[in-house]
Amino acid sequence: MGNERHDERRGRQQIAVKEPQRFAPYEVNDPFGIRLKREAVSVGGTRLLIPVLYLQGTQLAGGYTTSKAKRVEASLKEGGAAFLEQYPIITTAIFYADGDVSIYVEDGHHRGCKAPKFGITSVHCIVLTVEQMSEVRKKLDRLPNSPEGITRTLEREATEAQESFALKGIAQTAENVPHVTTMQELILQFPSF
Repeated sequence: MGNERHDERRGRQQIAVKEPQRFAPYEVNDPFGIRLKREAVSVGGTRLLIPVLYLQGTQLAGGYTTSKAKRVEASLKEGGAAFLEQYPIITTAIFYADGDVSIYVEDGHHRGCKAPKFGITSVHCIVLTVEQMSEVRKKLDRLPNSPEGITRTLEREATEAQESFALKGIAQTAENVPHVTTMQELILQFPSF
C-alpha cells in the first residue's frame, strides 16, 4: 500500500491524503514567485486590477516556456480571473517626473501574456513602489536592491525584452499610465481587489 507511512511519534500507520490543487502548482514550480508574493504583501504592496496594456514585460522572448504557458492556459481556462486573483502578477511602479508611471512585471509574465486569450483584459496585480521593491529584494537577498539600481535594471530589461520579441517578429509594446505621479493617484485610477 504505497500511500501509507508509519508515524514514529504515535506508533501507528497514517494514510497520506493528497490535497487537491486548486490551479497550477506554483508552489512546486515557482518557489521564488511564492516568496516574492509573500514579501510583496508584507511590505504593503497594493492590490489593483491593471489593464494588460499597461504592463511592461521584462522577460526575454526565450524565457517563455511552452510547458509553463500550457499550465497557465489550463489554469486560466479552468479558473479565469479567480486564478489570477489567487496568483496575482507582481509589479513595480516607477513614477517619472513627466507625470507618467511605468508598471514593470517582476513575476507573472506568462499570466499577463495569456490572460487576453481568455477575454481577461485587466489582471490582478500587487503593485509596489520602487522603494517597496527595494525592501523586498533586500529580504530575498536579490540584486540590485537599491531603488536606483532597480529602476535602471527594469528599464534595461524592458528594452531588451522588446528587442528580443522584435527579432522574432512580435511587437511587444506597453503604454505608460498617463498623468499619474504618486501611488495614491494610481490607486484612484484602477479598482482594487
